[in-house]
Amino acid sequence: MDLVALGIIGITLVVAGGVAVGTYINSKAKEKEKARIIALEQVTTKRPKQTVIYRGGSGNATNLTPRPRDIDDGLSYELSVTPDIADKYTMTTMEAVNATGVLEAVIDRPNHVSVRPVNPLEMMEWINSRPTAKENPYYLTKILASISIRDNGGPCNVSSD
Repeated sequence: MDLVALGIIGITLVVAGGVAVGTYINSKAKEKEKARIIALEQVTTKRPKQTVIYRGGSGNATNLTPRPRDIDDGLSYELSVTPDIADKYTMTTMEAVNATGVLEAVIDRPNHVSVRPVNPLEMMEWINSRPTAKENPYYLTKILASISIRDNGGPCNVSSD
């Protein structure tokens, strides 16, 4: 009888432990989803003095790293979603970019915003990091990704070490 009782107790503990682990995993997934929704709301909710800007592309590390042709203007963003970026884009706000202290967002043409380093001497180093951006993203790329979200609400695909 004692072995049967011990077996029942053992099975009960295993089932209870499984339920607890399942509940923990489910709560972590809920926390992650809640954080994603909050981030999406922060970027997409129009607030007074918040200017949402959009960049065409996938939002991976290469997309958020400038090319050599961007040496003068920086990364190009738009003030609205136009047909040429409507398929895939990332978004952030000018205020979030400027609050980093190392990047600046400047409206320089109609519907155009340039994002570039505050220190112009860093632009070439940032550009030179593009070939290895996916494996070893430059810190400005990581910062930009951390304040950006994709059009589907997901995070930008940039690894951070």
